[in-house]
Amino acid sequence: MTTSYKEFLRKPSNGKRQKFGLGGGLYGGIEPTNKGGGKFLFWKNSKYEKRLGSIPRINEKKARRMVLQIQDWIAKGNHPKLFGKTSQEKNHTFKFACERYLETIEGEGSSVKPITFLNYKNQLLNQAVPRIGADTKLKDLEWQDETKGREILLKMTKSLRKGRTGEQARKVLGVCRQVFDYAIDQGWMSRGTNPALHPKKWKQVKSHHPTITWAEVPQLIEDLNENKVEGFFETVLVVKFMMMTFLRVSTVVRLQWNWIEEVDGIRCFVIPPDTQGLKRTKTSIDEGSAPPHLIPMTPEMDELLGQLRNKTGWQEYIFYSPRGKTYPHIHEDVPTKHLKRLGYAGKLTAHGWRSVVLTVGQDVLKFPFYTIQRQMGHLLGDKVREAYDRSKILEERKEFLDTWTSALFEHGLVT
Repeated sequence: MTTSYKEFLRKPSNGKRQKFGLGGGLYGGIEPTNKGGGKFLFWKNSKYEKRLGSIPRINEKKARRMVLQIQDWIAKGNHPKLFGKTSQEKNHTFKFACERYLETIEGEGSSVKPITFLNYKNQLLNQAVPRIGADTKLKDLEWQDETKGREILLKMTKSLRKGRTGEQARKVLGVCRQVFDYAIDQGWMSRGTNPALHPKKWKQVKSHHPTITWAEVPQLIEDLNENKVEGFFETVLVVKFMMMTFLRVSTVVRLQWNWIEEVDGIRCFVIPPDTQGLKRTKTSIDEGSAPPHLIPMTPEMDELLGQLRNKTGWQEYIFYSPRGKTYPHIHEDVPTKHLKRLGYAGKLTAHGWRSVVLTVGQDVLKFPFYTIQRQMGHLLGDKVREAYDRSKILEERKEFLDTWTSALFEHGLVT
Protein backbone atom coordinates (compact mmCIF):
# COMPACT_ATOMS: atom_id res chain seq x y z
CA MET A 1 0.00 0.00 0.00
CA THR A 2 1.44 3.36 -1.09
CA THR A 3 1.22 6.41 1.16
CA SER A 4 1.47 9.96 -0.19
CA TYR A 5 4.38 12.07 1.03
CA LYS A 6 2.05 14.65 2.64
CA GLU A 7 0.14 11.90 4.41
CA PHE A 8 3.42 10.42 5.66
CA LEU A 9 4.45 13.77 7.12
CA ARG A 10 1.22 13.84 9.15
CA LYS A 11 1.76 10.37 10.63
CA PRO A 12 2.44 10.43 14.41
CA SER A 13 5.19 8.45 16.12
CA ASN A 14 4.41 5.59 18.51
CA GLY A 15 6.29 2.95 20.47
CA LYS A 16 7.55 1.14 17.36
CA ARG A 17 9.62 1.99 14.30
CA GLN A 18 7.23 2.56 11.38
CA LYS A 19 7.86 2.25 7.64
CA PHE A 20 5.67 3.51 4.77
CA GLY A 21 5.99 2.91 1.03
CA LEU A 22 5.97 6.22 -0.85
CA GLY A 23 6.21 4.70 -4.34
CA GLY A 24 9.03 4.30 -6.85
CA GLY A 25 11.41 2.64 -4.40
CA LEU A 26 11.20 5.50 -1.89
CA TYR A 27 10.14 4.79 1.69
CA GLY A 28 9.52 6.90 4.76
CA GLY A 29 10.36 5.87 8.30
CA ILE A 30 9.41 7.12 11.76
CA GLU A 31 11.59 6.35 14.76
CA PRO A 32 9.82 5.19 17.95
CA THR A 33 8.81 7.85 20.46
CA ASN A 34 11.53 6.80 22.93
CA LYS A 35 14.13 7.57 20.24
CA GLY A 36 12.76 11.02 19.43
CA GLY A 37 10.10 10.09 16.88
CA GLY A 38 12.11 11.62 14.01
CA LYS A 39 11.17 11.02 10.36
CA PHE A 40 13.61 9.86 7.69
CA LEU A 41 13.61 8.72 4.06
CA PHE A 42 15.23 5.60 2.63
CA TRP A 43 15.48 3.54 -0.54
CA LYS A 44 14.62 -0.15 -0.49
CA ASN A 45 14.41 -3.12 -2.84
CA SER A 46 13.78 -6.83 -2.21
CA LYS A 47 17.22 -7.39 -0.63
CA TYR A 48 18.72 -4.13 0.56
CA GLU A 49 17.82 -0.75 1.93
CA LYS A 50 19.80 2.48 2.23
CA ARG A 51 19.02 5.46 4.42
CA LEU A 52 18.96 8.71 2.43
CA GLY A 53 18.65 11.24 5.24
CA SER A 54 16.52 12.71 7.99
CA ILE A 55 13.69 15.18 7.48
CA PRO A 56 14.02 18.21 7.17
CA ARG A 57 17.66 17.79 6.03
CA ILE A 58 16.32 15.94 3.01
CA ASN A 59 13.05 16.55 1.16
CA GLU A 60 10.97 14.42 -1.21
CA LYS A 61 12.40 15.95 -4.40
CA LYS A 62 16.02 15.32 -3.40
CA ALA A 63 15.23 11.83 -2.10
CA ARG A 64 13.51 10.77 -5.35
CA ARG A 65 16.48 12.07 -7.33
CA MET A 66 18.77 9.95 -5.15
CA VAL A 67 16.55 6.88 -5.70
CA LEU A 68 16.96 7.27 -9.48
CA GLN A 69 20.73 7.58 -9.01
CA ILE A 70 20.81 4.41 -6.90
CA GLN A 71 18.81 2.49 -9.49
CA ASP A 72 21.19 3.69 -12.22
CA TRP A 73 24.16 2.71 -10.00
CA ILE A 74 22.79 -0.83 -9.59
CA ALA A 75 22.03 -1.13 -13.32
CA LYS A 76 25.73 -0.57 -13.98
CA GLY A 77 26.58 -3.63 -11.87
CA ASN A 78 27.51 -1.84 -8.64
CA HIS A 79 26.52 -2.93 -5.15
CA PRO A 80 23.79 -0.71 -3.61
CA LYS A 81 25.56 -0.48 -0.26
CA LEU A 82 28.49 1.25 -1.96
CA PHE A 83 26.39 4.03 -3.46
CA GLY A 84 27.71 7.40 -2.34
CA LYS A 85 30.99 5.98 -1.05
CA THR A 86 34.02 7.92 -2.17
CA SER A 87 36.31 6.06 -4.53
CA GLN A 88 39.21 8.49 -4.57
CA GLU A 89 42.66 6.99 -4.82
CA LYS A 90 43.58 8.13 -1.29
CA ASN A 91 40.89 5.83 0.14
CA HIS A 92 42.13 2.75 -1.68
CA THR A 93 43.80 1.37 1.40
CA PHE A 94 43.63 -2.12 2.79
CA LYS A 95 41.35 -1.05 5.66
CA PHE A 96 39.07 0.80 3.22
CA ALA A 97 38.71 -2.36 1.10
CA CYS A 98 38.02 -4.49 4.19
CA GLU A 99 35.27 -2.13 5.39
CA ARG A 100 33.65 -1.90 1.95
CA TYR A 101 33.76 -5.70 1.54
CA LEU A 102 32.16 -6.23 4.96
CA GLU A 103 29.35 -3.84 4.02
CA THR A 104 28.51 -5.93 0.95
CA ILE A 105 28.18 -9.20 2.89
CA GLU A 106 26.31 -7.89 5.94
CA GLY A 107 22.64 -8.06 6.72
CA GLU A 108 19.44 -9.16 5.03
CA GLY A 109 19.89 -10.71 1.61
CA SER A 110 23.46 -11.84 2.26
CA SER A 111 24.39 -15.52 1.93
CA VAL A 112 26.88 -15.08 4.77
CA LYS A 113 25.54 -16.20 8.16
CA PRO A 114 25.60 -13.53 10.93
CA ILE A 115 28.06 -15.51 13.06
CA THR A 116 30.33 -16.02 10.03
CA PHE A 117 30.15 -12.28 9.32
CA LEU A 118 31.29 -11.53 12.87
CA ASN A 119 34.20 -13.96 12.45
CA TYR A 120 35.19 -12.30 9.17
CA LYS A 121 34.97 -8.86 10.75
CA ASN A 122 37.17 -9.92 13.65
CA GLN A 123 39.70 -11.63 11.38
CA LEU A 124 39.96 -8.61 9.08
CA LEU A 125 39.77 -5.61 11.41
CA ASN A 126 41.42 -7.08 14.53
CA GLN A 127 43.96 -9.46 13.01
CA ALA A 128 44.76 -8.64 9.38
CA VAL A 129 44.54 -4.82 9.40
CA PRO A 130 46.92 -4.29 12.38
CA ARG A 131 49.52 -6.59 10.77
CA ILE A 132 49.22 -5.40 7.16
CA GLY A 133 48.63 -1.73 8.04
CA ALA A 134 45.40 0.24 7.86
CA ASP A 135 46.90 2.84 5.51
CA THR A 136 48.75 0.38 3.28
CA LYS A 137 47.75 1.13 -0.32
CA LEU A 138 46.10 -1.69 -2.25
CA LYS A 139 48.46 -1.00 -5.14
CA ASP A 140 51.37 -1.72 -2.79
CA LEU A 141 49.84 -5.10 -1.96
CA GLU A 142 49.53 -6.29 -5.54
CA TRP A 143 51.48 -9.45 -6.25
CA GLN A 144 53.75 -8.88 -9.21
CA ASP A 145 56.89 -10.47 -7.83
CA GLU A 146 58.01 -12.14 -4.60
CA THR A 147 59.12 -8.84 -3.03
CA LYS A 148 55.76 -7.04 -2.92
CA GLY A 149 52.30 -7.94 -1.63
CA ARG A 150 52.92 -11.62 -1.16
CA GLU A 151 55.85 -10.95 1.12
CA ILE A 152 53.66 -8.70 3.30
CA LEU A 153 51.00 -11.44 3.49
CA LEU A 154 53.66 -14.03 4.33
CA LYS A 155 54.85 -11.89 7.26
CA MET A 156 51.25 -11.65 8.46
CA THR A 157 50.76 -15.42 8.42
CA LYS A 158 54.05 -15.98 10.25
CA SER A 159 52.93 -13.52 12.92
CA LEU A 160 49.57 -15.26 13.30
CA ARG A 161 51.28 -18.65 13.70
CA LYS A 162 53.34 -17.57 16.71
CA GLY A 163 52.34 -19.65 19.73
CA ARG A 164 49.49 -21.37 17.89
CA THR A 165 48.73 -23.74 15.02
CA GLY A 166 48.41 -22.60 11.43
CA GLU A 167 44.60 -22.88 11.43
CA GLN A 168 43.90 -19.26 12.40
CA ALA A 169 46.47 -17.98 9.90
CA ARG A 170 44.75 -20.04 7.19
CA LYS A 171 41.34 -18.56 8.07
CA VAL A 172 42.61 -14.96 8.08
CA LEU A 173 44.46 -15.47 4.80
CA GLY A 174 41.28 -16.95 3.30
CA VAL A 175 39.11 -13.94 4.10
CA CYS A 176 41.90 -11.59 2.92
CA ARG A 177 41.80 -13.43 -0.39
CA GLN A 178 38.08 -12.60 -0.64
CA VAL A 179 38.78 -8.91 0.07
CA PHE A 180 41.43 -8.75 -2.65
CA ASP A 181 39.12 -10.50 -5.14
CA TYR A 182 36.49 -7.89 -4.30
CA ALA A 183 39.00 -5.04 -4.72
CA ILE A 184 39.98 -6.43 -8.13
CA ASP A 185 36.32 -6.59 -9.18
CA GLN A 186 35.94 -2.92 -8.15
CA GLY A 187 38.94 -1.93 -10.26
CA TRP A 188 41.04 -0.91 -7.25
CA MET A 189 43.68 -3.57 -7.99
CA SER A 190 44.94 -5.02 -11.27
CA ARG A 191 43.69 -8.38 -12.52
CA GLY A 192 45.86 -11.34 -11.56
CA THR A 193 47.56 -9.58 -8.63
CA ASN A 194 45.74 -11.11 -5.62
CA PRO A 195 48.59 -11.56 -3.09
CA ALA A 196 46.68 -14.10 -0.99
CA LEU A 197 46.47 -16.79 -3.67
CA HIS A 198 48.30 -20.04 -2.80
CA PRO A 199 51.30 -20.98 -4.94
CA LYS A 200 52.94 -24.31 -4.06
CA LYS A 201 55.78 -22.61 -2.22
CA TRP A 202 53.25 -21.18 0.26
CA LYS A 203 52.01 -24.58 1.34
CA GLN A 204 53.05 -25.25 4.89
CA VAL A 205 53.68 -28.61 6.47
CA LYS A 206 50.48 -29.38 8.35
CA SER A 207 51.08 -28.54 11.98
CA HIS A 208 49.83 -30.76 14.75
CA HIS A 209 47.83 -29.30 17.60
CA PRO A 210 49.94 -29.26 20.80
CA THR A 211 48.82 -31.85 23.30
CA ILE A 212 49.84 -33.37 26.65
CA THR A 213 50.18 -36.88 28.09
CA TRP A 214 47.78 -38.62 30.46
CA ALA A 215 50.37 -38.24 33.21
CA GLU A 216 50.16 -34.44 32.82
CA VAL A 217 46.35 -34.33 33.03
CA PRO A 218 46.13 -34.18 36.88
CA GLN A 219 48.19 -30.96 36.87
CA LEU A 220 45.96 -29.47 34.16
CA ILE A 221 42.87 -30.35 36.20
CA GLU A 222 44.40 -28.80 39.32
CA ASP A 223 45.14 -25.60 37.40
CA LEU A 224 41.57 -25.49 36.08
CA ASN A 225 40.04 -26.11 39.50
CA GLU A 226 42.16 -23.46 41.23
CA ASN A 227 41.45 -20.86 38.50
CA LYS A 228 44.27 -18.61 39.65
CA VAL A 229 43.92 -16.52 36.49
CA GLU A 230 40.32 -15.71 37.54
CA GLY A 231 38.63 -16.82 34.34
CA PHE A 232 34.90 -16.27 33.97
CA PHE A 233 32.65 -18.91 35.53
CA GLU A 234 31.34 -19.83 32.06
CA THR A 235 34.86 -19.98 30.61
CA VAL A 236 36.08 -22.48 33.18
CA LEU A 237 33.01 -24.67 32.74
CA VAL A 238 33.17 -24.66 28.93
CA VAL A 239 36.76 -25.95 29.14
CA LYS A 240 35.72 -28.67 31.59
CA PHE A 241 32.73 -29.66 29.45
CA MET A 242 34.97 -29.76 26.39
CA MET A 243 37.26 -32.13 28.30
CA MET A 244 34.31 -34.41 29.12
CA THR A 245 32.77 -34.45 25.64
CA PHE A 246 35.92 -33.79 23.52
CA LEU A 247 33.74 -31.99 20.99
CA ARG A 248 35.47 -29.67 18.58
CA VAL A 249 35.57 -26.29 20.27
CA SER A 250 33.51 -24.61 17.53
CA THR A 251 30.72 -27.08 18.32
CA VAL A 252 30.82 -27.08 22.10
CA VAL A 253 30.42 -23.29 22.36
CA ARG A 254 27.28 -23.52 20.19
CA LEU A 255 25.46 -26.15 22.27
CA GLN A 256 21.83 -25.26 22.95
CA TRP A 257 19.56 -26.29 25.80
CA ASN A 258 16.83 -27.56 23.47
CA TRP A 259 19.20 -30.09 21.88
CA ILE A 260 18.90 -32.40 24.92
CA GLU A 261 16.46 -35.26 24.29
CA GLU A 262 16.06 -39.00 24.72
CA VAL A 263 17.35 -41.34 21.98
CA ASP A 264 16.75 -45.10 22.25
CA GLY A 265 16.21 -44.70 26.00
CA ILE A 266 19.44 -42.71 26.50
CA ARG A 267 19.46 -39.00 27.36
CA CYS A 268 21.64 -37.25 24.75
CA PHE A 269 22.67 -34.05 23.14
CA VAL A 270 21.37 -34.35 19.59
CA ILE A 271 23.53 -31.91 17.65
CA PRO A 272 22.14 -30.89 14.23
CA PRO A 273 24.37 -31.94 11.31
CA ASP A 274 24.82 -28.36 10.04
CA THR A 275 26.36 -27.22 13.34
CA GLN A 276 29.78 -25.67 12.86
CA GLY A 277 32.57 -28.09 13.73
CA LEU A 278 30.77 -31.33 12.85
CA LYS A 279 32.30 -31.32 9.37
CA ARG A 280 29.36 -32.84 7.58
CA THR A 281 29.44 -32.25 3.82
CA LYS A 282 27.17 -29.56 2.38
CA THR A 283 25.80 -32.09 -0.12
CA SER A 284 24.78 -34.55 2.61
CA ILE A 285 23.20 -31.74 4.64
CA ASP A 286 21.24 -30.47 1.62
CA GLU A 287 20.11 -34.01 0.77
CA GLY A 288 19.07 -34.70 4.36
CA SER A 289 21.40 -37.69 4.65
CA ALA A 290 23.86 -36.15 7.14
CA PRO A 291 23.34 -37.66 10.61
CA PRO A 292 23.25 -35.58 13.80
CA HIS A 293 26.00 -36.11 16.34
CA LEU A 294 24.92 -37.75 19.61
CA ILE A 295 26.50 -37.11 23.01
CA PRO A 296 25.14 -39.58 25.59
CA MET A 297 24.87 -37.73 28.89
CA THR A 298 26.77 -38.83 32.00
CA PRO A 299 26.07 -37.91 35.66
CA GLU A 300 29.16 -35.65 35.66
CA MET A 301 27.89 -33.75 32.61
CA ASP A 302 24.48 -33.34 34.25
CA GLU A 303 26.15 -31.99 37.39
CA LEU A 304 28.07 -29.38 35.41
CA LEU A 305 25.03 -28.35 33.36
CA GLY A 306 23.03 -28.05 36.57
CA GLN A 307 25.38 -25.27 37.68
CA LEU A 308 24.94 -23.47 34.38
CA ARG A 309 21.17 -23.84 34.15
CA ASN A 310 20.53 -21.28 36.88
CA LYS A 311 22.63 -18.74 34.97
CA THR A 312 21.92 -19.56 31.33
CA GLY A 313 18.81 -21.78 31.34
CA TRP A 314 16.76 -18.95 29.89
CA GLN A 315 19.30 -18.38 27.09
CA GLU A 316 19.30 -20.18 23.74
CA TYR A 317 22.95 -21.16 24.13
CA ILE A 318 24.30 -23.06 27.14
CA PHE A 319 27.63 -21.20 27.08
CA TYR A 320 26.34 -17.70 26.47
CA SER A 321 28.84 -14.84 26.27
CA PRO A 322 29.23 -13.09 29.64
CA ARG A 323 30.96 -10.09 28.02
CA GLY A 324 28.09 -8.74 25.97
CA LYS A 325 26.24 -9.14 22.70
CA THR A 326 29.05 -9.36 20.14
CA TYR A 327 28.46 -13.11 20.00
CA PRO A 328 25.39 -14.94 21.34
CA HIS A 329 27.69 -17.54 22.86
CA ILE A 330 31.29 -17.79 24.08
CA HIS A 331 33.69 -17.34 21.17
CA GLU A 332 35.42 -20.50 19.99
CA ASP A 333 38.87 -18.99 20.70
CA VAL A 334 38.09 -18.65 24.42
CA PRO A 335 38.95 -22.22 25.59
CA THR A 336 42.42 -22.18 24.00
CA LYS A 337 43.06 -18.63 25.24
CA HIS A 338 42.14 -19.75 28.77
CA LEU A 339 44.57 -22.66 28.50
CA LYS A 340 47.28 -20.20 27.45
CA ARG A 341 46.58 -18.01 30.48
CA LEU A 342 46.96 -21.12 32.64
CA GLY A 343 50.46 -21.60 31.21
CA TYR A 344 49.77 -24.10 28.41
CA ALA A 345 50.76 -21.93 25.43
CA GLY A 346 52.52 -24.19 22.95
CA LYS A 347 51.73 -27.22 25.15
CA LEU A 348 48.00 -27.77 24.69
CA THR A 349 45.16 -26.36 22.58
CA ALA A 350 41.45 -27.08 22.81
CA HIS A 351 41.67 -29.22 19.65
CA GLY A 352 44.83 -30.93 20.90
CA TRP A 353 42.79 -32.34 23.80
CA ARG A 354 41.10 -34.71 21.33
CA SER A 355 44.46 -36.46 20.84
CA VAL A 356 44.60 -37.15 24.58
CA VAL A 357 41.17 -38.79 24.41
CA LEU A 358 42.02 -40.96 21.42
CA THR A 359 45.28 -42.19 22.96
CA VAL A 360 44.00 -42.75 26.51
CA GLY A 361 40.73 -44.25 25.31
CA GLN A 362 42.60 -47.02 23.51
CA ASP A 363 45.78 -47.52 25.55
CA VAL A 364 44.50 -46.91 29.10
CA LEU A 365 40.73 -47.44 29.06
CA LYS A 366 40.94 -50.21 26.43
CA PHE A 367 38.00 -49.15 24.25
CA PRO A 368 37.83 -50.00 20.53
CA PHE A 369 39.19 -47.43 18.08
CA TYR A 370 35.87 -47.44 16.19
CA THR A 371 33.81 -46.57 19.29
CA ILE A 372 36.09 -43.66 20.22
CA GLN A 373 36.21 -42.31 16.66
CA ARG A 374 32.44 -42.41 16.34
CA GLN A 375 32.05 -40.57 19.63
CA MET A 376 34.56 -37.98 18.41
CA GLY A 377 32.19 -37.29 15.52
CA HIS A 378 34.16 -38.98 12.75
CA LEU A 379 32.10 -40.63 10.03
CA LEU A 380 34.31 -43.53 9.02
CA GLY A 381 32.44 -44.53 5.87
CA ASP A 382 32.30 -48.22 6.80
CA LYS A 383 28.92 -49.30 5.40
CA VAL A 384 28.97 -52.58 7.31
CA ARG A 385 29.62 -50.86 10.62
CA GLU A 386 27.13 -48.09 9.78
CA ALA A 387 24.49 -50.78 9.38
CA TYR A 388 25.30 -52.13 12.86
CA ASP A 389 22.40 -51.78 15.28
CA ARG A 390 22.30 -48.10 16.26
CA SER A 391 21.17 -48.70 19.82
CA LYS A 392 24.08 -51.08 20.35
CA ILE A 393 26.55 -48.47 19.08
CA LEU A 394 24.98 -45.82 21.30
CA GLU A 395 25.24 -48.09 24.35
CA GLU A 396 28.94 -48.62 23.63
CA ARG A 397 29.49 -44.88 23.25
CA LYS A 398 27.59 -44.23 26.48
CA GLU A 399 29.79 -46.76 28.27
CA PHE A 400 32.91 -45.08 26.92
CA LEU A 401 31.77 -41.61 28.00
CA ASP A 402 30.80 -42.89 31.46
CA THR A 403 34.25 -44.44 31.86
CA TRP A 404 36.03 -41.39 30.44
CA THR A 405 34.30 -38.79 32.63
CA SER A 406 34.74 -41.00 35.71
CA ALA A 407 38.47 -41.17 34.94
CA LEU A 408 38.65 -37.36 34.77
CA PHE A 409 36.92 -37.04 38.13
CA GLU A 410 39.24 -39.66 39.62
CA HIS A 411 42.07 -37.38 38.50
CA GLY A 412 40.54 -34.52 40.49
CA LEU A 413 38.16 -32.74 38.12
CA VAL A 414 35.32 -30.98 39.92
CA THR A 415 32.35 -29.11 38.50
